[in-house]
Amino acid sequence: MWVEVVILIASQAHLISSGFGKCLAFAVSINKGLPKAIADNYPRVIAVIRPLISVPSMLNSDWINGFTDDDNSFNIIITKKDYF
Repeated sequence: MWVEVVILIASQAHLISSGFGKCLAFAVSINKGLPKAIADNYPRVIAVIRPLISVPSMLNSDWINGFTDDDNSFNIIITKKDYF
């Protein structure tokens, strides 16, 4: 869903009322929704329906463990290399 927001921002559609409304609609749908201060200023924002993602019933614990550190977190670090 955030990809849609990034596309709106990249095309500068978020600078017009309808594009900004779409960004808010995505924000309402994700995690805990809008902060109260924003929700009070935009009370008519309608959430986007979240896509249903199916998860296999049998997940291999070793496969999942490969994505986590020993503190059970997942991190991505992107650095700029001067030699490329």
